[in-house]
Amino acid sequence: MLETAVKYKKAFDLLEISDAKYVKELSKDKGTGVPISKDLDFANTVPPFLRIFYDVTMRMFGSSYVTYNIYMNEVFSIGRKIRLLSEHNDASIKSIGISMKSNYDKYWGNVNGIKVLLLIVVVLDTTCKLGYVNYFLDYFFEVDGEALKTKLSTSSKSIYREYEGSEEGSQSMRESQPEEYDNDIHGMSFYKKSNGQRIDPKFELDKYLAEECELYFVEFDILNWWKVNSTRFSILSSVAREVLAIPVSTVASESAFNTRGRCWILIVVILHVR
Repeated sequence: MLETAVKYKKAFDLLEISDAKYVKELSKDKGTGVPISKDLDFANTVPPFLRIFYDVTMRMFGSSYVTYNIYMNEVFSIGRKIRLLSEHNDASIKSIGISMKSNYDKYWGNVNGIKVLLLIVVVLDTTCKLGYVNYFLDYFFEVDGEALKTKLSTSSKSIYREYEGSEEGSQSMRESQPEEYDNDIHGMSFYKKSNGQRIDPKFELDKYLAEECELYFVEFDILNWWKVNSTRFSILSSVAREVLAIPVSTVASESAFNTRGRCWILIVVILHVR
């Protein structure tokens, strides 16, 4: 609506001259009068701010039911754009940006208020991994981000060890099966275990993080990637299968912008629900 109004700036000027009822209608009661040049100039600065939330809404609340990793990606994206706007050279844009940044920081400015699982799922996004998360923790929190980075690393390893224990339990059950069910044809795994050697000298988590990130594109199918690579990362794929499948939201995008006063839902989900 604002973008359309700005396009018809000259039409508003001509209407004020040619139609007295137009001026009277907008000036009566508590009306503020016809839009002047300053009003339309201000209206021209607002859409870029609203566009940030509109684009996020369309990506997060679409019918494709995006995976959980996209949540913090969008939080980082919003925070970066708001920060850039709060440092803008234009005073009016900077003023709006500073106000938005203040509200953003209420929800995402405190390192103690961020749930580590939201960060772990981004680490499991093979287009991002740990480097992406650590970069934005430094970007937003600077010195305070170090504690959160340490917590993220520790929590990731704890989850891995928990699932590794479950995997080893399953392996023990398989080993108790008769010989004909043994897939280790030449007994290599049996030999290494009997000598106290790890079958894989490197943890899956270390191997995964050491590999190059996949090329980023918006429609990347992260669940399919983990399915294809489940033989290489059997433990991590089990983690990914459970945490990435958590739905970001059950709210349809139409509910964020309908005519029944529910447009607040976007702000609630992006800036409040954690």
